Amino acid sequence: MSYLMPDAMLAHLIRPTGCAICWFCWVLYPVPDAMLAHLIRPTGCAICWFCWVLYPVPDAMLAHLIRPTDCAICWFCWVLYPVPDAMLAHLIRPADCAICWFCWVLYPVPDAMLAHLIWPTGCAICWFCWVLYPVPDAMLAHLIRPADCAICWFCWVLYPVPDAMLAHLIRPADCAICWFCWVLYPVPDAMLAHLIRPADCAICWFCWVLYPVPDAMLAHLIRPTDCAICWFCRPDKAFTPHPATCLYAVASSSANRVSASATIASSSLNISS
Repeated sequence: MSYLMPDAMLAHLIRPTGCAICWFCWVLYPVPDAMLAHLIRPTGCAICWFCWVLYPVPDAMLAHLIRPTDCAICWFCWVLYPVPDAMLAHLIRPADCAICWFCWVLYPVPDAMLAHLIWPTGCAICWFCWVLYPVPDAMLAHLIRPADCAICWFCWVLYPVPDAMLAHLIRPADCAICWFCWVLYPVPDAMLAHLIRPADCAICWFCWVLYPVPDAMLAHLIRPTDCAICWFCRPDKAFTPHPATCLYAVASSSANRVSASATIASSSLNISS
């Protein structure tokens, strides 16, 4: 649900009628007191994130967290170790599950895995050109002088000669692009001037409205009219509240403003306080 006025949004946050949902059991508690009581003692929704077992009694959940019987799983071999001591021993010496993240070869013996890491024969791959260098010396030489794989991340032009790539990085002709307005500034000085005062490209990341004048953008951030959206009731699944809403609410959290917020909210949204 969209709240065009920050005051209405503040009133909605103070008493979010109709949208208090528990993040664990996804049950709706339209009355804040009921939601608060549910948070203090969440009967029926305490679930272990490891074994996904439901513990409706908080004491049982607490006991499970202290000694999580039947749910200790190794993230590498996905083997279940119901006894914590066994899991600890497995972590210290992970037999049968040491896998190289580069070649995805299994080294069940830790010493073999260690030797593979020191001298990774058959799995040294360049992250830029994705060429395999099975000999570490060849890989090292490639890293020092990466022939045929120096690519600019902005213009995606290949510079097979490192000196040319270095020169391009120092003065990236024809590839300086603003990440906001996606306008190409082939001259670095023009790009710098654009960054200092980005005319025609100040866009609010929440309402996606263009504010070509920086002062207008600043005013929008201070009081983001037309783009304060509640993260909880979000009927259209598009939840993007403006961070400046929180800042504005804190700066305006006097008793009179809260009272005015409740009045505005009740009159514009028909919310009974």
